[in-house]
Amino acid sequence: MKAQMKVLRAAFFALLAAAGTAAAQETTLNAVVFVPRNTTFGEIFVRFVEQANKDGKGLVQIKLIGGPDAIPTFEQGNAIRNGVVDGYGWPAIGMFDLGWGPHTKYRIDPGFYNVLVNVVVNLNKWNSLREDQKAFLNRMATWLETENVRWVAERKAADEKKIKDAGIQIVDFGPGHRKAAYDAYWEHLAKRAPEPTSELKALSDKLR
Repeated sequence: MKAQMKVLRAAFFALLAAAGTAAAQETTLNAVVFVPRNTTFGEIFVRFVEQANKDGKGLVQIKLIGGPDAIPTFEQGNAIRNGVVDGYGWPAIGMFDLGWGPHTKYRIDPGFYNVLVNVVVNLNKWNSLREDQKAFLNRMATWLETENVRWVAERKAADEKKIKDAGIQIVDFGPGHRKAAYDAYWEHLAKRAPEPTSELKALSDKLR
């Protein structure tokens, strides 16, 4: 899944951890999400779980254990409210979920980078699944990718209205800003892993 970033990159969404078997033919996976369930990124994962449980009866079920009550979330919100930091990186959607809106005065445009929000499965658990169960989860991942495109567009439109109503000013740095971020990103990766980065960048350049 991808959502346009406005300042910096973010990562890590949810974890499917080790779980037990609910029945002879059905495996139950335990899951947690890094934000509260009723927030933007919590909502889409909850929908994924509900869809998987609906379609996977008798095959695979996902038990959503919780959000930050199961795995504590980050502390940027307090830093913003207390003036410890002057800005933050966040995707184009969901900035109001954690109460950051009243403390945000400006948004930098154009957005750059893409946030990768991943559903991660414990490797040992994955290897313990049958082939039909793995195939089902892969099908559900495809469903999530497709649903996410529609969902992001819907949420982005709603959040744009909230941003306008909140009086947050848009500062447009022009197309050169996005290019500078793109070049800096690949330069950073090239220093860490030159060979694969060169190949990946060539493919990415073709899509621009």
